Amino acid sequence: MQNETSQDVLAEMDALLELERTALLTGDLDVLPDLMAKKESLIERLTRHTMPEQTELAALHVKAERNQLLMDHALAGIRDVAKRMSDLRRTEKSLETYDSLGRRKMITTASRGTVEKRA
Repeated sequence: MQNETSQDVLAEMDALLELERTALLTGDLDVLPDLMAKKESLIERLTRHTMPEQTELAALHVKAERNQLLMDHALAGIRDVAKRMSDLRRTEKSLETYDSLGRRKMITTASRGTVEKRA
């Protein structure tokens, strides 16, 4: 942009951080890579200007930290779901139980075969 000021870039970054927050809260994680690329571009554009005052950056810093926390929680949720799905797949194949002496015992289940339906 010609005649672009650091204030213009900061305003764009602020709007982008709000979009990122909304995406994280609604679970629209597919848009995050595009938003990250736009953030990198904005940071590059900001380096072409005189460094803004610390107070101007403080609000953006708070929003960026808030979004990072949301991302951390989203990632933890994804990991929990992946672990739960793995546990469910494992229980389809076998079941762990304990015998009367308290020793762990593995019971394997029959694999699911296919059923052929004939007319």
